[in-house]
Amino acid sequence: MSEKTLFLAWQDEWLSMRTTIHIDDHLFAEIKRIATDTGTTPAGVIPDVLRDSLSRRRAAERPAIDLPSHFPLLPSNFKLLPARRDG
Repeated sequence: MSEKTLFLAWQDEWLSMRTTIHIDDHLFAEIKRIATDTGTTPAGVIPDVLRDSLSRRRAAERPAIDLPSHFPLLPSNFKLLPARRDG
């Protein structure tokens, strides 16, 4: 299987970095399609795709919270008071 080499470079306030990545042809074709559809470049698409993928992985790794089937929103001793009318 062949692959493409893509050079990424970005700069922000703290970091300037250049990275070489090797991407399979079918993945690079998809990246190019997304870049064309969104009016950007492949180097602009890749950080967004990586961010989304890493975010989904982190979300999947978080433990689920087991809530009871009836979860009261207010304490049982909560009482509504009548509206106060001045005047």
